Amino acid sequence: MSNKVEERYRRRGGAVNEAFELTYVSFLVIPRTLLMGMPTDGQDRFVVLLDEYDEACGKLVPDNELGINVTFKKDGKFCRIPDTYANYKHVKHEDVLSLERSNNN
Repeated sequence: MSNKVEERYRRRGGAVNEAFELTYVSFLVIPRTLLMGMPTDGQDRFVVLLDEYDEACGKLVPDNELGINVTFKKDGKFCRIPDTYANYKHVKHEDVLSLERSNNN
C-alpha cells in the first residue's frame, strides 16, 4: 500500500470519526449562540480551526449552494427553534448559562 493510501485510512479512523462515534451523521451543526457563550480564548481557537479547515478543504466544496434546515423537537413534536439558539444578535448570556446548568444536573 502506498503512503498516500495508508494516510487516507489513518485519517478515516482518526479523532473526527471517533468524535462522531457510531452515528451515520454527515454534518455537524453548532448553534452560534453557544459558541458566542464560550470563553474568548476558546472562540479564538475555534476560529483558527475553521480557517485551517477552509484553507485545506474550501476548494473541495462544489459551487452548489448547501442549505441545511435545523429542526427542534419537544416531547417528540416539532417546534420553533428556541430563542436561546436562534437569536444570536441579542443572545442573553444568562440563557446560555442556564442551559449549561440544566445539562450539569
